[in-house]
Amino acid sequence: MTGFSIRTLTSERHTKLARKTDVVVTFIRSPENGNSVMNDDIPIPWKILTFLANSNTYRSITIPSAIGVCTVKEKDSGVLSPQLGTTLSKGGVILKFSEEAGGLYWENADGNTEETASTEGTINDDFVIKNEYEDTKLALCLFDDDDVCLPIVNLGELPKDEEIKFNGKLSVQVHVMENQILGKPLTSPNTPPLVKPMAIAEISKKSFKLYTERNGTTILK
Repeated sequence: MTGFSIRTLTSERHTKLARKTDVVVTFIRSPENGNSVMNDDIPIPWKILTFLANSNTYRSITIPSAIGVCTVKEKDSGVLSPQLGTTLSKGGVILKFSEEAGGLYWENADGNTEETASTEGTINDDFVIKNEYEDTKLALCLFDDDDVCLPIVNLGELPKDEEIKFNGKLSVQVHVMENQILGKPLTSPNTPPLVKPMAIAEISKKSFKLYTERNGTTILK
């Protein structure tokens, strides 16, 4: 696991946060992942951290080392609800359907199901996601401490018999955005982040300060 922290301070006038602020943490795939059959990935809020005005607050964010993929169903609210998820393994995974197997399931490219021991991939490995079922909406995901699947990147619909090839490297984005919802793709995906997207390896153990400049601009530095 890796991570970073964000804090607000009241010790000095010019480092205070002037107003209540929602910090939205998202992920995007690295630019070299442009060979996907789906090139309109939209980030999904993974964490929404609220910092109160004139507060002295410290938040630590831990990022799991393994990345997963899940099928998703879109609710009326626009939230993508994870249905069937699996941790990506080296070599990739295949979405299949079999009445004998009890319905829809993920199989590792080496022929093992997700219940069978396999080599777990990390955010720095190469992956293939193949769909041998019907056209299916997918999302990249991370798993929390309770093994709950949390969608992080909306991959859209992967057609039957198509596949996605990409490197697991992800970049972290941090936005100040209002009215965002966990699990719902960003309503304004082109809103510039507070800092340029950073590879997870680059952001590891960094500590950021959140404050408001005299001109009203929110800064993360």
